[in-house]
Amino acid sequence: MATDSSKETLKLTKDGKELWIEVWADHTGQYILTIVEKAAMVQELVASADAFADGLRTTGHIAVEGIYFDTGKSELKPNLQRRSAKWRNC
Repeated sequence: MATDSSKETLKLTKDGKELWIEVWADHTGQYILTIVEKAAMVQELVASADAFADGLRTTGHIAVEGIYFDTGKSELKPNLQRRSAKWRNC
């Protein structure tokens, strides 16, 4: 894919897997080899009703990242309203 005098980057695809391999040669004659396998990111759900209840019981509050409100209002920002409908149905 990309080549210069000290670096070679290769893309290999086999059996549905995609590998990227990069080889660097430094001025001392040593090589650096980097191999990366492309894969979908795994999303882990770490929030649950039990975790929320436990946080409220022990500290009196919980932090929920990624949920935004306008200052002084109790309504969710428009981009989260669709998602919150899904949450309420869980």
